[in-house]
Amino acid sequence: MPVTVRCPNPSCERINRFDPSLAGHAVRCPVCGSRFNLADVPPIASPIGGTGSAQTQELTTLVKGAEERARPDRELPRQVGRYVIKREIGAGAFGAVYCAYDPQLDRDVALKVPHPGVLEAPSAVERFLREARAAGKLRHGHIVPVFDAGQDDQGHDYIASAYVPGSTLAELLIDGPLPARRAAEIICDLAEALEHAHDLGIVHRDIKPSNLLIDAAGEVLIADFGLAQHRGPSDATITEVGTIMGTPGYMAPEVAAGINGDVPPASDQYSLAVVLFELLCGRRPFQGPSHVVIYRKLEEPPPSPRQFRPDLSPTLDAIVLQALSRNPKDRFPTIGEFALALRSWLDSGDDAPLATESNRVSSSSSASRLAPVSPEPEPRDLPPLVRTPEAPRRRTLPNLSPELRMALVTLAIWGLIILGVVVLILALSGDS
Repeated sequence: MPVTVRCPNPSCERINRFDPSLAGHAVRCPVCGSRFNLADVPPIASPIGGTGSAQTQELTTLVKGAEERARPDRELPRQVGRYVIKREIGAGAFGAVYCAYDPQLDRDVALKVPHPGVLEAPSAVERFLREARAAGKLRHGHIVPVFDAGQDDQGHDYIASAYVPGSTLAELLIDGPLPARRAAEIICDLAEALEHAHDLGIVHRDIKPSNLLIDAAGEVLIADFGLAQHRGPSDATITEVGTIMGTPGYMAPEVAAGINGDVPPASDQYSLAVVLFELLCGRRPFQGPSHVVIYRKLEEPPPSPRQFRPDLSPTLDAIVLQALSRNPKDRFPTIGEFALALRSWLDSGDDAPLATESNRVSSSSSASRLAPVSPEPEPRDLPPLVRTPEAPRRRTLPNLSPELRMALVTLAIWGLIILGVVVLILALSGDS
């Protein structure tokens, strides 16, 4: 069970979940960056349910028999190859991930083992191992390194990667959305890591909060390249005909529609943009049963993040919407340019929320812990060139009593009559 604590920083107080192996060690809050020792903070009970990624428990892989393979009552293996299983970290429809011990190198590893039946054909096993080896070429500070891949004497296929004690973005999101700047920083780092993978011809294909780890230092890393696709000149992928690999809530529309051939790198950009949307708004663009989500992302444009969080910068809103475009050609040309757009927004300082009634009143307890609303500057703080001109004053008559008004009107009428008579007399005398 993860160690669940509340950040001791009074301005943050976010709930964080850390791996039990970190008990008694110094950690860093992934939201505000405060450092504290887990032994100094009393643990709290993990909330059940909640908002955000608590609703992201979807099928990892849409393949026949996936529900049966992902049963929680499965018996854990004692050993896979040379790796001794210590405990299960997580499980999906494709396989299970264990914390295992490597006696050869005296270290813990994260061991992913596909469920029986997922890789039935020998050709599928070979493709799986070849793509796992391709993922092992990745060397980036925000990617969990892959150490080993193979098959043991019992026929268990596996991928061994670095074990990262910490939590996932899915666990971080249970307590609600993040400050906009922190969310953009996280996605920028991940986009740069995926750019490295794309440059080597590797597409992740399953970007989602539960595959994004947060270590004790608060850094975010991409894990689980088990579904990765190596776009080599002759390499096939492990996707069989009629099979959709990925998570419906995060997969790109072209993948959900059943794309023919290789999955383009732009699909990773879409999935990462969904994660950014969720970090900002505490929910995904499209929610509901998997078939409803797939239909809506194929037929409807994505909603604006500002629809759910009006205080967001319009520039950041536009960046998210471009990366969420239904047509891959309308997204950023590369995921690196997506990262560059986020980095430029962060450097611009255009992240101060506007002081509006809609963001002064929080819709949830988690939203109240976001960055405080900046007060609107007084007119005296504005430069002279941008001062708002004063409206011209209207001239009004002095207040008069009704009797005095009537007298003035009568006098004016008699004056007009007398003036007319004088003009008429002068005219007649001139004719004579």
